[in-house]
Amino acid sequence: MTLTEATAISSYADADRLLRSGIDPNAPSRLRAGLITTRERTITPLEAATGAIRTGPVQMLMDKGARIDEDEFSVLWCAAMARRNQDMLRFLAPRRPPSRSAIDCATVRALW
Repeated sequence: MTLTEATAISSYADADRLLRSGIDPNAPSRLRAGLITTRERTITPLEAATGAIRTGPVQMLMDKGARIDEDEFSVLWCAAMARRNQDMLRFLAPRRPPSRSAIDCATVRALW
């Protein structure tokens, strides 16, 4: 199981084990088909949590060093908007980069 897969299914034990073994919380990794989408993808753990509407693992990832830069913020914001993930939108709102007053999701890389 990858860290991306563990966060997609909210497997805290697997995510914790992988993070303790030194896995980078920002590194994209495989997400098997059927967990969020119908095809296999390579995405970050934060993206998987957002796509699966699993906000719980997000704070654990942040505590272990996950970063949300300007590009990642836009991807996460638009993914949360598409999934109507209100918990993630509330989590992201105070972390909005000052330069990101408005986001045009039509121009942002979609997760699915």
